[in-house]
Amino acid sequence: MARKHLPEPEDANSRFGIRPEYRLTGIAFMTSIFGVFDGFYRGFTSQSLVYLAENSHRLPKTVGGWYFYHKRKNYVCIKNGIVNGTKLSAKLTLAVTGYFTLEAMLDEARDKVDFINTLATSGIAALGYAKLKNFGSYQTKQIIKKGMIVGMISGLAQDLYIWTRGGKVWYLDQLGTAKLNRDVKLT
Repeated sequence: MARKHLPEPEDANSRFGIRPEYRLTGIAFMTSIFGVFDGFYRGFTSQSLVYLAENSHRLPKTVGGWYFYHKRKNYVCIKNGIVNGTKLSAKLTLAVTGYFTLEAMLDEARDKVDFINTLATSGIAALGYAKLKNFGSYQTKQIIKKGMIVGMISGLAQDLYIWTRGGKVWYLDQLGTAKLNRDVKLT
């Protein structure tokens, strides 16, 4: 019979069951890889269309001409894909790692891992995004509201995951204790 892997005591209360230093490293690595591939794909396809538009007035007429047209186009598209992949990877890694770092810092500062830290982090991230993009006051309020809704859902889901793994979540523990006390009083 296979033995179930039980989390280490210090990992039971960690988000995703992973300690912050490992979680942040993994998140930074995965977002940079995703950013490179996504940016390369977007840069390659957009440059392909740009190259066609720029050269549509002088399309080749021979087989050899088409060969060199596509050869040159591929070089231009690959170069643009690499540039866009690098830029998107840097932006995405900075944003996502910054978000999870702020969340880990709030967990450490409050000495509690719960949805309130995720909610606050989402609100701060939404405010930062709105200010970065120079949105008006109405748009800023809407972005913060939607960001905090997503943060609350994400935080509650993480708390439920921690609680089901045997970790301590203060409000779920109190809820369970209150229900247990109510059931004891009824019998």
